[in-house]
Amino acid sequence: MYVDACGKVGNWTKAVDALAVHAFDRLRNDGKTVVYERVVDACVRCGELETAESLVARMRKEAVPRSEQIYVSLVNGAAKASPVDRSLRILDAMRRDGFVPHNIRMYNALIHGCSHGGRLRDAMRLYDTIEREGMRPNLDTFNALLACCARASDPVQAFEMLRRMREEAAITPNAKTYNWVVVACARVGDVTSAFRVARLMRDDGIRLNVVTNNNLIEACCNAGRLERAFVLVRTMIQEERVRPNSHTYNTLIRGCGRWGQLDAALRMLNSMRSAGVCPTVITYSVAVDACAKAGGAVALQRAFELVDEMQENGLEPNVVTYNSLIHACAKAKDADKAFAVLARMREEQVRPDTVTLCSLVDACGRAGQVARAFRVIEQLPGECPSVHRPTVPVYNALINGCVRAGDIDGMDMALRNMTRYQLRPNVVTFSTVISAYAASGDLDKTGAVLRDMKSAGYHPNQLTFTSIIAAYGHQGRITSAMEMFEEAKRSCGEPDEELYTSAIVAAIVGGCVNLALKLEKEMKRAGYVLPSVLNGMMRRVGDVERSGTELRNILRAMEALKICPQRAALESLIAAYAKDGDVAAAFEVLPDMERHGCPPNLQTYKKLIQACADSGSAADVERARSLFMNLRSRIPDDDYRLHSYSWVELYEAMVRAAGGDDELQTSLLQRMASDCGPAKAQDLASRLVSTGKRASEELMQPS
Repeated sequence: MYVDACGKVGNWTKAVDALAVHAFDRLRNDGKTVVYERVVDACVRCGELETAESLVARMRKEAVPRSEQIYVSLVNGAAKASPVDRSLRILDAMRRDGFVPHNIRMYNALIHGCSHGGRLRDAMRLYDTIEREGMRPNLDTFNALLACCARASDPVQAFEMLRRMREEAAITPNAKTYNWVVVACARVGDVTSAFRVARLMRDDGIRLNVVTNNNLIEACCNAGRLERAFVLVRTMIQEERVRPNSHTYNTLIRGCGRWGQLDAALRMLNSMRSAGVCPTVITYSVAVDACAKAGGAVALQRAFELVDEMQENGLEPNVVTYNSLIHACAKAKDADKAFAVLARMREEQVRPDTVTLCSLVDACGRAGQVARAFRVIEQLPGECPSVHRPTVPVYNALINGCVRAGDIDGMDMALRNMTRYQLRPNVVTFSTVISAYAASGDLDKTGAVLRDMKSAGYHPNQLTFTSIIAAYGHQGRITSAMEMFEEAKRSCGEPDEELYTSAIVAAIVGGCVNLALKLEKEMKRAGYVLPSVLNGMMRRVGDVERSGTELRNILRAMEALKICPQRAALESLIAAYAKDGDVAAAFEVLPDMERHGCPPNLQTYKKLIQACADSGSAADVERARSLFMNLRSRIPDDDYRLHSYSWVELYEAMVRAAGGDDELQTSLLQRMASDCGPAKAQDLASRLVSTGKRASEELMQPS
């Protein structure tokens, strides 16, 4: 009773002390076993699993018999803490002591532990053991297995477990069962399969709730099917009478950000407010991250506006929010603002973490301030106890920053510093260095690092090979590129879409169209649809950073293979050139759009104006003004189209581009008030003032 009480109040040390009293030594072995049961259970209750395991080892040393109840306590404790390997070791020890685990709840707990640890293979081994020992899996068993499949992003295994559940075990799935299968499909962007599961749910009489709809929306967003995601939201509101929650909008905002659709992300935020769903800290953090993925000075302004807005609404930014804001500063190549955000975090007592340090290093690298990156790595961990001493990910960020700054000597120094801190380079480190040498055209050093990587016991991944193949292709060394492609297949197995595409682009750049067509057929046999893959790779600028040159090469491959690029793909090329600071190249995309049957629209022109704004040069601002005035001159003053959302966005882009010219900005705001309505102009003027921008005094007065 005393030991039980100690466990319930969280005082495990007092429980262990009970084993040292004289009365315990006088007990017979079976009595000692009972006391040990209670003490082990008390330790498990308090989360002291290592202490509990050491007590079992002590029992074995003292020849005190172990009981099944002791192992049940250990297994349950290990499953809750998700140390999968430890759970399996405990199970093996239980068998060695002659106990056969026959309680299905124990196995379910272990499978749940595997699920949280992302260990699908271990979960399947446990399922096989259940069948081998003649136990009958129940609904919780299959739900735990399906959760594991979902977290491992394995929809094939999820469908197989669903089949076994229905056909072999004769167990009727419930809503949770189907939702896990939808999640598995959503993780890999398999929209067709996700909606097939939704139909199965309806056939079984299960109503699609907000959780299921959110998972379907995530599947659409992961696949880049944003329009279908928007339609699904309208359907769930109008036809299914299901009210979206904050997670619904967070998923949509995150999806828009991933595919570089910042304006759509911000529209979702406005829709969320209109629907009466209050944005949360997570919502704003996701929206700031969308700004970071979009990159550029205009997106950075919007990111700061969002952080100011959330504080005005009584929400306090957390470390995730500020890390995203620093990342937005990095993408805009503004290291000074990144460090200003760090100062703001300190003022608001938000503790930086390792991600903060990595983002600051990235900001320095993108801004070409490599020496500052080295300093912050040395200084910040000493100034902020919450930031650990430099780790491998931090040095990977530093190496990547040196690469972005074109400082190969700095990259070599960073590698030497890793050795000084006794940090071992990992696959990411080697891959980044290989990519740097490959991009610089130094293929001798590329090969040397690849050999070092293999000597260190690491196998190059598909990303490593992709960089090398792209470098060979850029130099026209097609034979070497294809040899590396074959080595990648031997080393990594079935190529992914990135690896296939790098080989195809290399073949096109090298003038080997027939080889590209052969690779296209091979890619099709592997289950990839090349038009979708190439358009997706061009559009996914918010998720994967590609230079304008890389996207131009993909476009060349599409044209050679007679694949029609989508409008969004061509607009991504504009955005990529804008990030590279090549505004002239961004404008040269317009003839490409006309040639491919996607004539520029207002959204296209808005992206060009934003490119000029991000450049910040007076010549580019004048280029933007000229483009804007030309567009405006085509529409009569009283035309209803001027009140559309597109024109409001276009005006906003131009007003922001004119931020350094007070007279031009005021003139544009006044014209916006005339064209789009005083309220819209006044709202924009207010937001510009709140972020330190000047605006017309007259527009700030009530109309």
